[in-house]
Amino acid sequence: MVLTKQRSTETPELPSHNLIGIPIIAVIGVGYVGQHLVDLFSSRYGVIGYDVSPSRVEQLRREYRGVNRITISNDPETLKVATHFLISVPTCLGPNNTIDLSHMQSALKIVERYARPRSIVVIESTVAVGTTRALLGKLARSREIYAGMSPERIDPGRKWPPAQAIPKIVSALEDVVPGSQRAIEQLYRSVFENVISVTKPEVAEMTKLYENCQRTIAIAYANEMADACVNFGIDPFEVAHTAASKPFGYLPVFPSPGIGGHCLPVNPVYFMSTSNMPLLQQAHETMSVRPSKVASEVLASILEDNHRAHKPNHRSRVLVVGVGFKPGQSDTSHSPGLQLLRFLHQSEKVDVMFCDPFPSLDYDILQRLKQGYCTSDPRFCSAPTCLFEYGLPCYKHKFPEGFNTSNLDRSHIGDVVYGKRITECKKKGVIALTYDDGPCEWSSDLLDLLKKNGIKATFFVVGWRICNRGKDFMENEYTAIIERIIDEGHQIGSHTWSHKSMDEMSSEHRKRDMLKMELALGNILGFVPTYWRPPFNACKTKECLEDLGVLGYHTSIWDINTKDWAGDYAYAEDQFLTSISSAPSSESSWIAVLHETHERTVHGLTQWMIDRGREQGYEFATMGECMADPEENWYRYLPSINTFHPK
Repeated sequence: MVLTKQRSTETPELPSHNLIGIPIIAVIGVGYVGQHLVDLFSSRYGVIGYDVSPSRVEQLRREYRGVNRITISNDPETLKVATHFLISVPTCLGPNNTIDLSHMQSALKIVERYARPRSIVVIESTVAVGTTRALLGKLARSREIYAGMSPERIDPGRKWPPAQAIPKIVSALEDVVPGSQRAIEQLYRSVFENVISVTKPEVAEMTKLYENCQRTIAIAYANEMADACVNFGIDPFEVAHTAASKPFGYLPVFPSPGIGGHCLPVNPVYFMSTSNMPLLQQAHETMSVRPSKVASEVLASILEDNHRAHKPNHRSRVLVVGVGFKPGQSDTSHSPGLQLLRFLHQSEKVDVMFCDPFPSLDYDILQRLKQGYCTSDPRFCSAPTCLFEYGLPCYKHKFPEGFNTSNLDRSHIGDVVYGKRITECKKKGVIALTYDDGPCEWSSDLLDLLKKNGIKATFFVVGWRICNRGKDFMENEYTAIIERIIDEGHQIGSHTWSHKSMDEMSSEHRKRDMLKMELALGNILGFVPTYWRPPFNACKTKECLEDLGVLGYHTSIWDINTKDWAGDYAYAEDQFLTSISSAPSSESSWIAVLHETHERTVHGLTQWMIDRGREQGYEFATMGECMADPEENWYRYLPSINTFHPK
């Protein structure tokens, strides 16, 4: 029923000069970047994901089980049927900060074995300027291979924009093999929405290094500002947030204990290997020692406090929250948190614990500390589940008071499906307006508008927002919003407690998140919903859907995505009107997703949609009503002895 513009799912033909049989794309190196390439290109072609790590191959095989277009292997012989090769292996640093291209060279030996004339070979990894030509020029000329460079731009942990919407830079050794640029550009245009073609690989290489190293310099500058603030008793984060209010001429950057990951700590070395860059060199050196500088200052402050306020033999305990290189990531490459942890531990002057469920415990420092994993307070973070949403402010980790629903009867009720995604209504002639991410400052206005129009809607609410701003659970204005939604006949559904991707959580974390949400709602209403909506539409895996089905939830998606969060209300109106006009109201029905956290959605778009819907002969319904589900099935009621209702 979705009427948004979609690319054909048929395998597109590449230009005739590039056609060497049915295209099969080989992705060499299926880490974080490589997996995105597998996902994107498998929507159009057969894909072979090749990785040398047996454990990674097994992990990916489990993940892609049943996906016919994807083959995962660590056997090079699998690549003999490949027609095109995308290289996304790590580019690392060797001893004494030297460039290490060993992974790239190993990958190219494999590619050289199987590439044939008119094969496309593209380096996706970040490399120094001139590397693509040096590594691929001779092979391209001798074998008539279309070689080029297309630097990856994936940001780990970022959900928007999706990978295919990030502008994709492509380049080719056109001067070596004519036709290369067109062939590579056509391949990438088949899966990316915006392809930017540059004149030669050196431009693409320089662009990637310029992008990333700019951020290194900016963070170093932000840290210098933070250090300067100390002498004046100024909060550097207040300065940075205030400066970010300027809508032009300023790049919002905030102080940090360092930089981590595979890019920012490494790319300056690659950039400086071919160019003299004193400013970048100073920023890189400053950021390299930043974690130990911060750790030293923290330790000095703790010891001074001990001397002043405690007995001389007092030993402080330090909790380091987050050792991945950024929130929500398991990767500890060059992680400032890990470096800080190691410094404090090696000082032997404080007891150290860490809190982060994502990283592997393979590191020696984490192995030694795992017995002291997390704090002992289960309301904040308790081993071994820990603080899986540690990127949130502290109060958002706190379990709300209320009836513990872990033993609630979750037997399936009614005829609406469990364990699968619901994307369309059963009942014809209705539109279900559904609102995500509340409650918020615009919720009361929205309820007023719906009441004025005699409309019933569905609100998928976020748990921590109910307990907003760290106030006591039953003493903030949003609890009244929740009550009003029910009192005025609307439906409430869950949008999780933390508003994080459920696909990326373990089964235990998913359950924990939903139970916290149930505590929040159950404490106000005396019941919990049976309908929920995954944040970012991120519950697509079989495991996630099954977990929520076991918990007794209907996974509620949509078939009209207004994308109102993007602020393009002309697009939102076009999506809605095109959809509802595509068939008579007697033959169709729709589920529209909106976000009450956006003022123009409340004060404009909603009324417009109501008016257009009525003009087309539609009635408006809740999610349950559009599924022809009796109201008694929308909620599970808690034992009355344990419920609390403020009325």
